[in-house]
Amino acid sequence: MSTAAANDKIKLTEPDAYDGTPAKFRGFMRQVNVYLAGRKVTEMTKGSRHASYMKHGLAATWAEDYVDMHLPTNNWGTWAAFEVALRATFADKVSKRRHEKRWNTTSRREKELTNI
Repeated sequence: MSTAAANDKIKLTEPDAYDGTPAKFRGFMRQVNVYLAGRKVTEMTKGSRHASYMKHGLAATWAEDYVDMHLPTNNWGTWAAFEVALRATFADKVSKRRHEKRWNTTSRREKELTNI
């Protein structure tokens, strides 16, 4: 059996529906990116596929607006632009700041230890 045929038989779990909760955003992005990579989704359709998993709350409203804006021209834009727009709206900025602070503290400690 060829590698391509073996890859076609891998069962991928579809991402959970996303409701727009910032604390769930990173996990949602991870699930969708893994799913899309495993499905070999093209750059052209990633945004529309991603939007289809945004089914509840603010995420559903955002996805509906995105689809309404792009469907008439069938121009879904680039994946990078879609991801930037998603992150600007949904990324958990509190969690990100906490992570950055923890990272900076750890880096400072490592530097202090290497200077001993």
